[in-house]
Amino acid sequence: MWVNQGLSVCRKFGRNNGYYWFIVFPKCRKSLISRNSHSSTNGVEMTRMQQHYALLNKKCEEHITTFDQVNPRDVFVNNEVKLSKIQVYGFDYDYTLAHYTSALDEFIFNESRNWLVEQMKYPEEILNYDYTEFARRGLHFDVKRGLLMKVDAFHHIQLDTVYRGFKLLSLDEILKVYRGSHLSSDILKQKFTPNDTIMIQLMDLFRLPEINLVCSIIDFFDRHGIDYKPVYVYQDVSATVARVHKSGLLGQTVMSDPERYIAKAPELSTFLYRLVKNNKKLFVISNSSAAYIDRGLKFLVGNDWQELFDVIISRANKPSFFKSPLGQFRRTDISGTFKHWEAVQTFKRGQIYEGGCLEQMIKLTGWSSASILYFGDHVYADLALINSMGLNFHCGTTETNNWIVGDIDQVCVNSE
Repeated sequence: MWVNQGLSVCRKFGRNNGYYWFIVFPKCRKSLISRNSHSSTNGVEMTRMQQHYALLNKKCEEHITTFDQVNPRDVFVNNEVKLSKIQVYGFDYDYTLAHYTSALDEFIFNESRNWLVEQMKYPEEILNYDYTEFARRGLHFDVKRGLLMKVDAFHHIQLDTVYRGFKLLSLDEILKVYRGSHLSSDILKQKFTPNDTIMIQLMDLFRLPEINLVCSIIDFFDRHGIDYKPVYVYQDVSATVARVHKSGLLGQTVMSDPERYIAKAPELSTFLYRLVKNNKKLFVISNSSAAYIDRGLKFLVGNDWQELFDVIISRANKPSFFKSPLGQFRRTDISGTFKHWEAVQTFKRGQIYEGGCLEQMIKLTGWSSASILYFGDHVYADLALINSMGLNFHCGTTETNNWIVGDIDQVCVNSE
């Protein structure tokens, strides 16, 4: 129910005595109108309800105004975990053990932008766009319409967050496009096909330069009245960014200057060493090459980083690593050279392996999945997929390179 009085949000509040009630929030968020969609209500009762709601609303607003900014070091959980029961700690590499500076985002953006202009003949004026931190993790991008927005947990578009390029859309423009604020599950599916209206959620931090570049190109085309199809812009940019990764250019650049591109994490080595001190098992699973992992962890932890990990897996081909039961491990070295043609039968601490699958890793190590705490950065590819397989993994996401070191000896041993 939309009311033409500057009101921006209306949701069903509840049902009482056969009547449906709706709460209408004004843009100013200072008042409320409650309306009954089926019948009129006694004026005195309506006034009493409005006064009661206004009082509760005021208390909520007072609390919000005094609420401090969320501490990025805080830990948020959706399930209880007794750390005393955790015997194995696993990690992804990119954006988990190793976090990157904004210089890497700028590099990906610039390389992709230049390729689009020089090789794919996009307008040269696009070279005037530089990388900005406009897009954020968790946002949705409508590939077909070229719109970037925030969608809440109930599939409602946050109406003051919808952008075409760098232009904020008005309420009328949004309603004209989507005919409401709610999006169906089909629209929010995480699979792209050219003929579908599809929302791509930015869950991978490597995608931020990609979407920033898409927004830059859309902004340029709109400003100059150039006809274009957003889906083709997205496909071109996505393929160009993928080239930076797959060509090895990104890896070579990071390895050549880790101090510039890898964010320092002084607490990481302390965290890992204390886990080992408390007889915990450690493993790392990454899609990156052994040489890339080695260069980064030598910078972050030290030359003896391999001795900390009981299992080191490179080129794991996630998310297939978690799904396929058939992958075999091969022993390799830092350069990626196989040491033997036979499949691996046992893991050795500090040795590097390639390929494989989760089922084989559990079998070869003998670890109980219930005793494993795994950290990754991608909610779907790293975490949700593991849980969907029925394995009793404990999973967590990492957003910063801050690691809890505190009194880790007591936390690991005695936490209940």
